[in-house]
Amino acid sequence: MWRSSKVDVKYLTPRGWLRCALDWLRYAARSRQLSAGFMSLCCELPHASRQQLHMPDCAALHRRPPDSVRFLPITADSSYVIGVTPSLHRLVRHIKTLHASTSPSSPTHPLCAMSYDHHIRRGHPITLSLIILFGIIELSLAAWLTSQFNKLHNPESTTERDRVRFTLFVSTWTVVWSALLLVLFVHSATGSVLTSVLAHLVFLGITWLLWTAAAAAVTEMLGGGLNCKTQDVFAYCNQLNALEAFAWIEWLLVTFAIIVVLIRGISAARRGDGYRGGLVSA
Repeated sequence: MWRSSKVDVKYLTPRGWLRCALDWLRYAARSRQLSAGFMSLCCELPHASRQQLHMPDCAALHRRPPDSVRFLPITADSSYVIGVTPSLHRLVRHIKTLHASTSPSSPTHPLCAMSYDHHIRRGHPITLSLIILFGIIELSLAAWLTSQFNKLHNPESTTERDRVRFTLFVSTWTVVWSALLLVLFVHSATGSVLTSVLAHLVFLGITWLLWTAAAAAVTEMLGGGLNCKTQDVFAYCNQLNALEAFAWIEWLLVTFAIIVVLIRGISAARRGDGYRGGLVSA
C-alpha cells in the first residue's frame, strides 16, 4: 500500500491535485493492484489519460480474469494523499470532468505536451521579424522625406521636418536593436542576460515610448490624416499618410510584444527566476 506522511507542496493547487491523482493512479496501475470494477472505470477515461497512466488497452483489461488482480482498498491514508476524493469512482469522474472542461490544446492543460515555451520560441522570431519589416518600411519613408526636405527645402514648416527626422531616428533604433535581439534569441534563448525578460522589457519599454511619441506627433501634425485631393499645404501628402499609418502599425506590434513579455515575466518570477530569467524556461 502506498502511504505518505505528508502532502507534497506541489499538490496544493487544483492543477497539482490532478497531478497527485494521476500519480496515485499510475502507481496503482503499475502495481496491478486494481479491482475489476475499477479497471472498467479506468477504461472510461480519455485515451490521453490512459497513456499517461501507462495502462493497457481496455480489451486486455476486460479479458483479464477478475480474480487475477488484488483488490486495492481505499483507506483514509490514500484519501489523504489524494487530497479530497474518498473513492476511486469519484476520482475518475472528477478527472473526466476536468478533461471535458479543459481544451486539450490549451498549454495549461496538465496532460498537454504543448507549452508556452514552444509558442514563445516560434512567436518571438515572427514578432520581431514583423517589427523589423515595418520598421524598414517606415525608415525608408522617413529617409526619403528627409532627403527631399534637405535637397528641395520644401517642408511645410520646421515642425514637419523635425517630426519626420524623429520618426527616422525611431525607425533606425527599432530596426537595429530588434535585429540584434532576434539574433541573440535565436542563438541562445536561455542562459543569457541579453535575452532575459528584463532585457526585453527595457528595450520594448523604450521602443514603445518612442513609437508612442512618433506616431502621436505625426498624427497631430496631419490632423489625423490628410485628404490628398483637397489639401494643398503639404508637398508629400501620400508619403506622410503612409508614414502615419506605419508608425501606428509599429506601435501596435511593440504593444503586443511588451504585453507578452510582461506575462512571461510574471511566469519567470513565479518559478523563481525573477525578471533576469529567460522568456523560455528551458
